Amino acid sequence: LENLKERMDAGILEIFAVNPTQFPFKNALYIYESKVAIISLDKEEMMGVIIESPNNADTNRSVFNLAWLGATSFVAK
Repeated sequence: LENLKERMDAGILEIFAVNPTQFPFKNALYIYESKVAIISLDKEEMMGVIIESPNNADTNRSVFNLAWLGATSFVAK
């Protein structure tokens, strides 16, 4: 947790929390380099996959950035 605070203080980490009832995320999505990792958050459904594809990673980054922009502009109003 301390590491998260250091990253936030350094301006390299930003966290946006959403209502889990309204937005029940069932998977975690990690985008790094040319890979996308999808990991189930459900203990009853142990699943994980890594997709290595520059196009897929770029598309998922764009979707994330669009969602982030929409969510943060909605809150700012």
